[in-house]
This record gives sequence, C-alpha cells and structure tokens, in this order.
Amino acid sequence: MRDPPPQFIEGPKYLCPCGKGSLVYYPFGLDDPLLRSATSIWICESEFKALALCQAGLAAVAIQGAQSGGDGNVRWNAKCEGRDERVLAQGLKRLAVADKTFIICFDSDVDTNGNVLAGLHQLGVLLVGESATVEVAYLPYEKNEEKLGIDDYLAVSSPDRECRLELLQDSVRPFNVAEALDWLEERWDDMDRKQQKLELGRVAKLARLLLKRHDFKRWQREAKKRLGGIDEDEIAKLAPPAEVLTAEAAYTNFGTAKLVEHCVPVLNKRFALLRAADGTERIFSVNARREVNLLHGDAPLRQVLHDHLKALFGQIPPDKLLGDTILLWKKECTRLAVEPEPFCFEGDDRLCFKRFDWQPTQAAYPAWSEFLDRLSDRETFMAYVWSCFEPKNMGRQYLWLRGEGQDGKSVVLGVLMAVFGPAATGITNSHLKGNQFVYSAFYGKRLAVYADCKNPRFGMMEIVRNLTSGDHVLVEYKGRTPFSYPLKTKLFVASNPKPEISSQNSDRSRMLYIEIAESRRKDDPTWRSRLMGELPGFLWMCRNVYQSLCSHHGDLPLTDTTRTLQEERAASFEQKFQDFFDENFVVAQGAKLTASIVSKRARAEHLSDNELSDFKQWMERTHGINYRRTNSERYYENLAEGRNELPLPPEAFPQVLRGPVR
Repeated sequence: MRDPPPQFIEGPKYLCPCGKGSLVYYPFGLDDPLLRSATSIWICESEFKALALCQAGLAAVAIQGAQSGGDGNVRWNAKCEGRDERVLAQGLKRLAVADKTFIICFDSDVDTNGNVLAGLHQLGVLLVGESATVEVAYLPYEKNEEKLGIDDYLAVSSPDRECRLELLQDSVRPFNVAEALDWLEERWDDMDRKQQKLELGRVAKLARLLLKRHDFKRWQREAKKRLGGIDEDEIAKLAPPAEVLTAEAAYTNFGTAKLVEHCVPVLNKRFALLRAADGTERIFSVNARREVNLLHGDAPLRQVLHDHLKALFGQIPPDKLLGDTILLWKKECTRLAVEPEPFCFEGDDRLCFKRFDWQPTQAAYPAWSEFLDRLSDRETFMAYVWSCFEPKNMGRQYLWLRGEGQDGKSVVLGVLMAVFGPAATGITNSHLKGNQFVYSAFYGKRLAVYADCKNPRFGMMEIVRNLTSGDHVLVEYKGRTPFSYPLKTKLFVASNPKPEISSQNSDRSRMLYIEIAESRRKDDPTWRSRLMGELPGFLWMCRNVYQSLCSHHGDLPLTDTTRTLQEERAASFEQKFQDFFDENFVVAQGAKLTASIVSKRARAEHLSDNELSDFKQWMERTHGINYRRTNSERYYENLAEGRNELPLPPEAFPQVLRGPVR
C-alpha cells in the first residue's frame, strides 16, 4: 500500500509486509472479467494510474514502482548466495503471461530518469522471457516540465480524454528493437526534426541496453540506412553507453540520507578539511599513518568516491552525485582547528606531513664522525641539525656549508632531505625569480636545501629572511585563493664559492657559516647507506649538543671560530666599498654631494646597481652618510668629493736624451 503522506525523508513510497516480495495491484481483483478476457494488459506504476486506465476501459495492473517488475524475494536470496538471478514477479505470472500482450506505460520521465528506463528494460526482458509479447507506450514529456503519469494525462473532460487515448495508443511501439525500427521507419517522414530525434532516442536507448556492443553497431548502421538525414554519430549521442544509462538508475533516489550513510564516512577516513580564520579552505589527503598531503583540487576525492560507490553498487556513479557529496562533506565533516604539523615523532598522534617511526638512540656513528671531523665547527653543525627536529626551536638562522668540492656535503644534505621526505624541499634558481607562487613550494616544509648555490650573495636575499623568520607570508597556488601562512623553515645552503655578506646585523645574525675540508676518500659507495643507518645514533648526540648550547630554543650562540669566519666574509665583501670610498670621497659634516656624481664614479669603477645599493647602505652604516631625495634633487648628506692628487709636472720625470739614429 502507499504510505500517505510520506513519513520518511526521501523514504519509500510503498510499504508491504516483509517477505511478500514485489506485489502487483489488480484494480478489481485477479478475477476481473476485463482482466481475464483482455488480450492486451497495460502495466503502470502505482494503483491510481491503473484505476485511471480501467476507467478508460483498458485492462491494467500496477507494480510498486519502475524497479518492481521482478520477484524481490528470489532476487534477494540469489544475491545472498552470490548469484545473479531475476524472475518475473509472481503477481504478473498469474496473468497467463504467454497468451497476452503487455504494454508498459511508465511515467513521462522515462526519457530522462535512468532508474525508470532501467526498470522498463528489466521488466520487458522478464516478460519476453515468459514468452509474452511486449510493447511500450510513451507519455508526452517536455524538458524541464514536471513529470506526467497516465492518471494525470487522462484527467481531462470526456472529449479530450478520447483524443488523448487515441494519441496514447498510437504511441505504442514494439519492445523488440528490430520491430521498433520498422515502426519508426513507417512514421519517419511524417515527423518533424524534433520528433524524429525524440523517437529515435527512445528506440536507440533500448537498443543500447538490449544489444551487445557489436550488435548495437550493426543496428546503428541499419538505422542510418533506413532513416533519412541521420548518421551513426548522432545515434551514438542519443544513446550513451549502457554503463552510463544504467549508472543513473542505481543512484536516482540517492538522497542526503544515503550520502551520509555511504559517502561521508569514506571521505572522513581519507581526507581532512581546514577552514582558516581568513575563510580559505585547504583539503588534505590522510593516509593510515596520519600523514597528510595538500590537495589542489577535488579530483582525488571524486576518484575515492567513484571507486567506493562502483564497488558497492556495481554501477558508475554520476558526476553530479560526486560533487553533491563533496559539498555535503564540507558541511558535515569535523574540520581541523590548526594547520598540520610539518613532522611528528613516534607516539605523537597529530596530523603531520611526515611522521618519524623511530626515536634517537645512543649508538656509534663512525660515518658521520668522518664528516664532522672535517668541519670548522662540528658542534654548531650538530646543534643546527637537531634544531630541524626540535618543534620548539624558534631560531631564525640558516647554515651555510662551504667546501671546494668532493667533500660529501651534498650527500649529507641529501640524507637529511630523505629523512624529512615530504616535509623537505630543494631550492633552485627558479625560486629566486620572485614570482607570486614561490612560497607555495615551502608550505608544510620544515627543511629546505640549496644544494649547489652559485650565488654568493644569496644570504642577503629577501627569500632567506622570509623562509627563516617565522613571519607570515602569502602562499599562492596557481588558480587557487592565496592564504597567509607562517614559514618556520630550516635552511641549509651548500656552495663551492665563499659567501658574500655585509656587516649589517640583520645579515650576520642569521648566518651560521661553516667550512668543510676535502674528504680523503671519495669513492665509498656505501657511505650514504651507512649515514642513513647511523641516523638514530647521530641524532641522539645532536640532541645532546643542542640541549647544551640552546636550551632556550632560540638562535644558536656563535662560537669564536664561526664568528671569525663570518667577520672575515663581511670584511672581504665590504673591502671594495672601503677602497672605492677612500679613492673618491671624504666625510664632511654638513656637506651635500649630488647623487649623480656618486653614480658616475660608481659606473667608472664598474659597480653594478646592486653593488651601488649596498654601497649606499654601507656608507650610512659606517660613516653616517644618508641618501636624501626631494622633488628637485637627490644628494648625500655629510659627503664630499675627495682631493685628487695633482698630476706631476713633466720635469719631475727623468729626461731621456735621444741622439740621432744612425
């Protein structure tokens, strides 16, 4: 019986006692004379539609919906035993099926609803299997209109009802697609183009479901030959593959309740959503180790849903269903309160980009010792290495490791990158060009390595300050909304050339400059693997050194050796500025020197624009000379031109007497 009004959200329209299977409704009982004597019986959905047909003088029965033409009990028992068995509903079998013609007349949405089309196909196949003659009647239906049932179609005055009955009976065509093509050919020339496409689409969809692939191709060619103005490609567009036609059938009534039941838990298990305070959203994939990876679109979510639903229901889910599920999941899921950590050690259950499943343990580390013995400051190196693994460390320093080459620094830094895995990244020249996407490469990264730096001035670039300062930067991925994020990256720079650095405190305070001597052994293929194997012991010692040097978790204190090396690099870098200044200028309190004079002298000495900018800062820092700019002039305060030595007179040079050449 019908459940009026529906008591369930998106629940069933029909209820019947458990174990009764799919019931069939006979308007006046199974012994109705009209039903017993009729050679043609109409099958429709629901009792109201069957009553409307009986009032019009037609023999009719009703099933409980488009998918209820089969015996539900037999189907269920077969599925429990791992079999695929379908039989006609017992209520239809009682009608002496083999002696009659059955006209299937479902609602008008059979043209657009894959669930209804699949039900029509299944019922027709089951009736044919019982040796019945099967025909199909289609109700008129316009796109974007409400669906129409046969009871609505016949709910008009008597003269109009007779006309509509005549039109309805004229629309009846064979269920067999070969016979349906004959039916279509007879009426083809009397139809306009719109009607031709509609009727051909109806027949072609059934042909796609009923025929095997190669048989459908043959049917396509036959239809093209017999129907004018149509080609095979157009037929294929009217009838998508069977997988697509039946996909919608399995998911037509897949409402919110089923999305919550079947889909949202799958996404909750595999993904996490962060909605930041600025309104931006970030979706992360989550693996079994609770490691995350930032996603740049919903394609991975769609693929997971597609695979899950296809395995569960045996049909390809519609794309719209996947999109609706993702929107619902974003509303229903438990959102992250904070950004995932760059890394976590064993025992820490927080989401992170990299999880270490080991702990530092006391052990020997001879391979690392060979490397450490060649460093100018081994303790600073070890303490800085552990600062990468110490989440409390808020230091702003980076480590510059310089050697002449073939000294193992690239191998060591490569091992550290391998340990951090997805929480580490490398730097190349492309990162130095300053495009707006540069900081997206460092999102969620704890370690950054510039393995072969050719730019000695790299330490004075803005990107170094932004990576190591812990300040917020704007992270932007192509095609995505930018968001603010504090970078807390530990930076290693390896180079062959010596770095150039100014004496400015902001530059010197960030750098830990360490030099490495050449390795005596350069052909040990096992060195990298030994470094990896000794990591727990090496890091155990690094942690001890760090705790002794940096218990406050800030910047590492400079040793005398490292400070001396940095001062030498700063003095070397600024010596050319001192020489240039001494040759051309003097400090003169209250004096003003036009900026163009300084620029001309700098060009004569082949100073670049960057070097001239550094020279300005150097003069301000060391001599109190300030650059000023107004609307009318540019000048330097407290600066004057130096006195150039006068050229010596000719008599100051020894005279060389030349005699006549003989």
